[in-house]
Amino acid sequence: MNPEDLDCKISEELVNFSIKKYTDRDFPKEVESHTLKLLLNSIGLMLAGSTFNIPKDIISLYERKKLIQNSNKASIIGFNKKSFAVISAKINSILANQTEFDETSMIAIVHPSTIILSTALAIGEEYNASGADVFYSYCIGLEIFVRLGTAFRDDNFYGFYNPTVVGPLASSITAGLLMRLNEEQLLNAFCIAASYSGGVQEWADHGGSVKRMLCSVAVGAGIESAYYASINITAPHTVIEGKHGICNFSKERNFNIILNHLGQKFLLMETAIKKYNCCNALHGAVEAVEYLINAHPINVNSIRSIKIGVSKFTIDHCSNKNITDSLSAQLSIYYVVALTFTCGSPTSIKYDEKLFKDEKILSIMDSIYLYQNPDYTDNCFGANVKVVLLDGSCYDKEVIDFKGSANNPLSLEEVKNKFFNIFPTPEANKCNNIFKECSKIKSFEKIIDLTKLIAL
Repeated sequence: MNPEDLDCKISEELVNFSIKKYTDRDFPKEVESHTLKLLLNSIGLMLAGSTFNIPKDIISLYERKKLIQNSNKASIIGFNKKSFAVISAKINSILANQTEFDETSMIAIVHPSTIILSTALAIGEEYNASGADVFYSYCIGLEIFVRLGTAFRDDNFYGFYNPTVVGPLASSITAGLLMRLNEEQLLNAFCIAASYSGGVQEWADHGGSVKRMLCSVAVGAGIESAYYASINITAPHTVIEGKHGICNFSKERNFNIILNHLGQKFLLMETAIKKYNCCNALHGAVEAVEYLINAHPINVNSIRSIKIGVSKFTIDHCSNKNITDSLSAQLSIYYVVALTFTCGSPTSIKYDEKLFKDEKILSIMDSIYLYQNPDYTDNCFGANVKVVLLDGSCYDKEVIDFKGSANNPLSLEEVKNKFFNIFPTPEANKCNNIFKECSKIKSFEKIIDLTKLIAL
């Protein structure tokens, strides 16, 4: 597909697909099953996010501005509070993004649920949608998100954050479907959203808490775009492939991936639910270390060196040694591997900040040698870990399809166990009831009957 060929009509094709699938709702069983697991995982993270300070501070800010009142229409998950749909959706996305425990598309390197589910729940409430309406608009938004993210995934190398480049467009589709926009309005919503695309990721090198709220920017942009389209604001339909389209965020313009097998092959199936609370690019290394610890007599005090082979992507994004906060820890292969050797793999919702300066962890970090494995593409988050002990003993393990990856996905029962593990209160009966009801989302005549339950 040629970017100069303005007859390719990428935006129109995506909108037509979205309307057809939302109307027909004829998704393969395995797509619906995986979508449900993604939904349950994300709701669990929203609830867990209610224990963090950033969402609490943001809610307090909006309360001082008189923007959070029970007379409003959309629920804030985990807080039993309501606001305007766009504000509640933004807060819910912030709740879901307080950790590195979400899901990652293995081919697009995006975290779609944080944006799309937050949009679907809030707009679903505002427009009195059913649970099925919310579920299918969410499923469609995920697919649009992953296709766009895959086409322009190397925007990271230009300094832009992929979820906030393509997230507004996918969010606008989900919002527009629930708002019952007509075809022309939905097309304009999608194209208006491209004007919001952006978001640098300087935080990846120099920190800051802004990463925890970046996805809310895409949520607000998508919803606002749908609102504007509903009053017939228009936008050019060539916002993806045009001379000034979002293709310019990317070095390579893989337009074909956006439309190839659209409606027949679902790229959302490549989205991995994380077993560990760290960057997905580190999961192969963590699982390899777990195996070595369990299979061999490795004492952390007897380690001479640890050699880890990974992809160029992992080296470029996860080789920071300066641990200053939870985010820098969760994105550092040095820290996460050392933590796994000393304290176990990161499966809790929060990191213990006292360990950031732990001498034993720092010592193990210094023993790690990282190298690029030429056999690993940037889509490969596997790792080859080789441990050499002081007595000369040597143990190694390679993990490619780690637990949670597309080829080795978490089961529904494993997603449930994770949900229970991160649930913000020790009330097992309440947790079990919420998980059970969320699992039946398609049966709710009104989504508000579900959101009032998870508002806690």
